Amino acid sequence: MLWFTRSYVGFDGGLAYRLFHYSAWLLYSALYLLPVLLTVWPLCRFPATARTLAVLGSLGCLLLIKADSLIYGLYAFHINGFVLNLVFTPGGLESLGNGEQTYLSVALLACRMLAIQVAALVLSLRIGARVAVHRLRPRRGLAIGLALFVTQGTVHGISDIEKYGAVLETAHAYPFFQQVRFRTLAAKFGFVARPRTEMAARVDTSRLDYPLAPMNYAMIDRPPNILVVVAESLRWDQLDPEIMPNSWEFAGRHAHFAAHYSTGNGTREALFGLFYGLYGSYWPNFLNAHRGPLLMDRVLSLGYELDIRTSARFTYPEFDKTLFA
Repeated sequence: MLWFTRSYVGFDGGLAYRLFHYSAWLLYSALYLLPVLLTVWPLCRFPATARTLAVLGSLGCLLLIKADSLIYGLYAFHINGFVLNLVFTPGGLESLGNGEQTYLSVALLACRMLAIQVAALVLSLRIGARVAVHRLRPRRGLAIGLALFVTQGTVHGISDIEKYGAVLETAHAYPFFQQVRFRTLAAKFGFVARPRTEMAARVDTSRLDYPLAPMNYAMIDRPPNILVVVAESLRWDQLDPEIMPNSWEFAGRHAHFAAHYSTGNGTREALFGLFYGLYGSYWPNFLNAHRGPLLMDRVLSLGYELDIRTSARFTYPEFDKTLFA
């Protein structure tokens, strides 16, 4: 666990910086293994069960932290609601283009980590059979953990008061990091932190009122054929005679709308704006209401035959509950 979390540690810095990171590194590495420790400890009277749970439980904790470190290295945030939604929503992982190679790599990583855990268990059993091993008593373990918590918490609290960015900006590298602040206590002793500017907006957007007025449509004798081609992450200026000659020629022979501006830099928000003509921030409200766009209402009322295809799945993003609800 210390090896996996080493990338979070800042080794180059002043005394306070290093003191914070060394103590936080040790403390949080232990906390990440706390679930398996609390599970195995009461079962020590059953060695076979305890050892099996120790290996599998620690493997699970290590895989979780390893996955989090990869996510943080790529996107600078930890496992959160967005990541969980991506994992547990049908089609979420497929939308990233994951294939057999990806799952094979994950399986090989898990097997390698499992082998290391089993080897460590065998080695510890052999050492314990030959050498008198000093066991760390729970009270001493708690005392060490408390000392580490107080150390990193005190440094972080002082850094918060003094606006010491080196600590404040790197502290969030640790998954599930809990900030420690004592501004009120410090103010009683004459230490006042520089004020922060905080803004809060409270707007009731829970109710869906769509459309705002009844729609009046013109009579159409011959509705035109409509083809909408959406390419993920394709820049608008790539549609030209050199890069996309076939699409460019097709657009030249038909209606080509070149004045559309995207309503977001994510798939949900951008497609929401394309189909609804509204800001992407309204996506959650329409998702909860399972409300399709007026565009699709009109298309269906005119008796269009729909042929909707995707290289991923319509369940992620949840187009089956919004665009095509």
